[in-house]
Amino acid sequence: MSPLRSFLFTPGDSGRKLQKAAKSTADVVVIDLEDAVAPSVLSDAHAQTLEALRSIDFGTTLRMVRINADSLKGAQADIKAIVAGQPDGIVVPKVETKQLLDQLADDLPEGMPVYAMIETALGFMNLGEIIQSSANLRGLILGGEDLIASIGARAMPNREELTYARGALVMAAAAAGLQAIDTVYTAWRDVDGLATQARTMSDMGFSGKLAIHPVQIEPIHQAFAPTADEVEWARDVLHESRRLKEQGIGVFSYGGKMIDEAHIRLAESILNIVDSVDSNGGGDDA
Repeated sequence: MSPLRSFLFTPGDSGRKLQKAAKSTADVVVIDLEDAVAPSVLSDAHAQTLEALRSIDFGTTLRMVRINADSLKGAQADIKAIVAGQPDGIVVPKVETKQLLDQLADDLPEGMPVYAMIETALGFMNLGEIIQSSANLRGLILGGEDLIASIGARAMPNREELTYARGALVMAAAAAGLQAIDTVYTAWRDVDGLATQARTMSDMGFSGKLAIHPVQIEPIHQAFAPTADEVEWARDVLHESRRLKEQGIGVFSYGGKMIDEAHIRLAESILNIVDSVDSNGGGDDA
């Protein structure tokens, strides 16, 4: 599964913003039927979302839809309204139980990718069961702003209040072979701050990040791409590993550090990311 680095949210009830989002370089545009749409205009958002899925050319960008999930009935109504547009995936917010995802799986076309947003205390307590859902789960997304409200925390300068949640989500995603997507950086004009945070999240093990404005996409892509030094290290390590294995040597020293099988897997992962980005700009396999 190729990594998806940027998930750009855009309201499902604004044709103008949908057209603008389609011209972005985001790996994924998430058409939002939840927070960005008032309940009073949800029916109109259904119609505009379906029309966008059917008629707007998004190029190589994947089109996903974030549904409402306050109730099973509401989630099913959103899916029914837009599924004929054949979105490339569904984003389910405020996932707290495996049961919700399992129930929604029956309403989705077979194989449609599902991304679960974890944004409440209960959702984090149930991560172990959520990642075992029968839905075609492809990733976990941290909903940081809602989580802060859920646990009664305050936003700190370096977002220390999200430290546990980020670690727990990355671990759960890795255990299940899923992508881990970090929360939004709300100060969208602060491109330098976003770049710094996104790189830290990449170092931490996240594979991508949410975006709320097109200006955030390029910094996110750069942050989640291996650096030139990392690529050079990976290529050298794999070359040396192959050479020494022919001599029956498994563990060796490179750059003053011992290299073992864990480092070999890391080097392979780095080059896999480079290959996927070079071939399709982030992946065509949601």
